[in-house]
Amino acid sequence: MRHIYLVVEGVHDAAFIGRLLTKQAAMAQVQEAKQLPEGWQTFLDNFKWPTRTPKGERLISRLAVPAPLFYCRPKTMDLTVVVSNAEGIEKIAARMESDVE
Repeated sequence: MRHIYLVVEGVHDAAFIGRLLTKQAAMAQVQEAKQLPEGWQTFLDNFKWPTRTPKGERLISRLAVPAPLFYCRPKTMDLTVVVSNAEGIEKIAARMESDVE
């Protein structure tokens, strides 16, 4: 499986990239954390935003800034793309560093 991590300037950029991924690359936004490959679970633990269902599952589809958006190919699961919103062009490098740690 391949993983791509993108940091974009703001919410409009994240929405645009998401639209490209869904319309042109046949990808779908991941709705629940359990649908992600195991390596992303540790990454998600750094965020407080995922809401929980009554069953305790983490819903990651809710659009919360600066929560990253996750996309994957639903049939093959051979590619995961994460789009992270830096909340401003001057914060892109800082976002990359904080997300990667």
